[in-house]
Amino acid sequence: MNVRLVMAREPLPTSGPSVFLAGPTPDKSLPVPSWRPAALDLITHQWTGPQTLTVLSPESRDGVRADRYEHQVDWEHDARAAATAVLFWIPRDMATLPGMTTNVEFGHDVTSGRAVLGCPPDCPNPERNRYVIHLARRYGVPVRETLHDTVTAALTLTTTTNGAPMHTETVPDGPEDGSEMPYAEWLGFEIGPRVVGGRYDHGDDASAYTVLAIDRGPRETWSWRMTVRGTDGRVRTHCTAWDPHRDRVRPTRLTADVVAVSPDGCVLLIERGWDPYEGCWALPGGHVDPGETSREAAARELEEEAGLRVDANDLRRIGVWDAPGRDPRGPYSTVAYLATVPAGTQAVAGDDARSARWWPIRELPNVAFDHADIIAEALRPTTA
Repeated sequence: MNVRLVMAREPLPTSGPSVFLAGPTPDKSLPVPSWRPAALDLITHQWTGPQTLTVLSPESRDGVRADRYEHQVDWEHDARAAATAVLFWIPRDMATLPGMTTNVEFGHDVTSGRAVLGCPPDCPNPERNRYVIHLARRYGVPVRETLHDTVTAALTLTTTTNGAPMHTETVPDGPEDGSEMPYAEWLGFEIGPRVVGGRYDHGDDASAYTVLAIDRGPRETWSWRMTVRGTDGRVRTHCTAWDPHRDRVRPTRLTADVVAVSPDGCVLLIERGWDPYEGCWALPGGHVDPGETSREAAARELEEEAGLRVDANDLRRIGVWDAPGRDPRGPYSTVAYLATVPAGTQAVAGDDARSARWWPIRELPNVAFDHADIIAEALRPTTA
């Protein structure tokens, strides 16, 4: 596993990407489960980076509390400062998860350029999150409504900073008024939540663009620029500061794809009947609908596009593909599954598929998106 967990008061990592799980911790005297195990599961499933990712949790291992309260506070402060990204998840419940300390921590980290805020609208007291949400948007902190999307935003931030915290030195002679200002804070204002591979706009679809590169100039020059691709396909330099009242993040869409194989060595492909890649061969798959898991979506799409009905529980997860630029429509992440079906199973095209066909593995055509990589991974020999 490429993810390791470090809990309260354990030694902090000295290198590599890391995410701190900030937010209210349940009181041990109350029958309220912690949200952090679910966050750790999501991180483990989503992380595909080459380095080991360290997840920093302020909860104590085996429930062993600190000898002194100050030791816990100091560790949490140091851990947040060391983290590449600080994930705030605030399911506010004034009776069981009030999160008063979390408010203070978020106020401390909101201008760090490393914070992500998640506030579920269906929590018991969403009105108590209005202030932190407003503060986050004012300072360009990504705001999400589900734990899944909050994890995605935090992991995106870890890849943007290449596993190293941003500069926090105080530098005299700021860019305009000569006052002291942390370089990271200034960058946070200018760049906002934008990251490489992310898709954004200035308030309408026509102004949408994808970030290809972000160049942070030398600290002493107070300069930056980013390379973007617009909806017209043109690549240009973009140096417009982020305006939280106008600019917005175009969300990452989640899809599910299926590699269906038969015992006689064939793979099922569908011919796409729509853009992008209209007329090209691809794996059966599509968007994950609200209230649906990616596994359930994979089974549904396989039946809708190719007429093959399988039990979602029989699908084997292959992995997650979320490389920037993998889909020309913008940020897309897909969860791929493997389905083994009986020999002689007939495929019947449906939904948006023009046709469906079984292809011998050695005769596969060129396929759309990064589906060739997904197929290769699905067919990779496994060891017991």
